[in-house]
Amino acid sequence: MQKTGSAISPRRGLGRARWLGAGLAVTVVALGAGLAITALPAYADVTSTDYTIGTPTGAVSAVAATPAAASTGASTQFTVTFTSPAALAGTNDSWVTITPSESLGSVPSNIALVGGSCIQAGTTGSGGAGTGTAATVTIELDSACTISAGTSVEVIYTADAPA
Repeated sequence: MQKTGSAISPRRGLGRARWLGAGLAVTVVALGAGLAITALPAYADVTSTDYTIGTPTGAVSAVAATPAAASTGASTQFTVTFTSPAALAGTNDSWVTITPSESLGSVPSNIALVGGSCIQAGTTGSGGAGTGTAATVTIELDSACTISAGTSVEVIYTADAPA
């Protein structure tokens, strides 16, 4: 008796389809994981809540913030330290923005940025006035400021702790 090709062919095709489907699934999972990893922001625990700290170039590293705790509504000097992932310069209209996950109890005052060649008081720089609100602090770097990639940057300000 002679075997027909139609009884053997469907099994071969089904096996190839399974391998193709499995390979496609692994590729999609790997791509999705890679995309999720690259977009992670940096966090630091301050007064029992998380602060998200960002720059024009994305997430920063080595984030530390003090104090670790503060009394609700008390005037507090906050210091946020991080490592810049890319070079920043006032001549390129660079800025640093710090946004607490919970609004501060007052508008920040005595705002300063220290890092690289920068020792800058206030939010005004070569890119404009910057902002200081209870919800965010944006410091426009002064034209004399240069921060190299990998440099530790410190932002200091005084505000009432979140309620």
